[in-house]
Amino acid sequence: MKQEKPFLNSTLIAISLVLMLALGCKKEEDINIQYQDSVTDVDGNEYKTVLIGSQIWMAENLNVTKYRDGSKIENITDNLEWKNTTTGACCDYKNATTNSTTYGKLYNFYAIADSRNICPVGWHIPTDDEWTELINSVGDKDNAGGKLKEEGTLHWNPNGINEGAVDSRGFTALPAGTRGDDGRFYDLNQMSVWYSSTVDPNNSVIVFATYSSYELISKCNSAKNLGFSVRCVKD
Repeated sequence: MKQEKPFLNSTLIAISLVLMLALGCKKEEDINIQYQDSVTDVDGNEYKTVLIGSQIWMAENLNVTKYRDGSKIENITDNLEWKNTTTGACCDYKNATTNSTTYGKLYNFYAIADSRNICPVGWHIPTDDEWTELINSVGDKDNAGGKLKEEGTLHWNPNGINEGAVDSRGFTALPAGTRGDDGRFYDLNQMSVWYSSTVDPNNSVIVFATYSSYELISKCNSAKNLGFSVRCVKD
């Protein structure tokens, strides 16, 4: 039996090397980031952009304070005022500008739907179909969240959970949190929700969400007065 150990050890080493090479090739094949020219909003904020499938997306959340024509998007800090407004509004998470520097601002749907536009010229709020195309181009709804999330736990869940996150296309989703219909703030470092421009027959807005504890991405229905993140897609 002693004479068989070197052969057994060599075999195990060889198998391990093959597996390592195979996993390395798979990882390299799965990572496909194609950054494009940056885009600048009306405030002068510059955003990285990335080609994913046939679409070009912002690789960062929107942080603009004005519509495309230069008019101001109202910044609402009061909870009750946020809850009751039916016009376009934005805010910083917990009214702290340092949060917006990292995660972008939160907007209600009235800002999304405003004809003055919040995206830079040549860009727009993605429709339900355009979000679905993004998801299908990186995988499916069960794993696309992981492929779109920033890897690691620098921003996602400081307790060390960021399920399935590999950021394989450079979308770099960050957990910007939300603002509820009560005007309070929720879930920084835990989840991110983005508006689409699509309203369903029940007058609810279609939104898409990612979570620290799951690699899926959810398609949900939302009221119009909630505060969510925005990603723009190129026309």
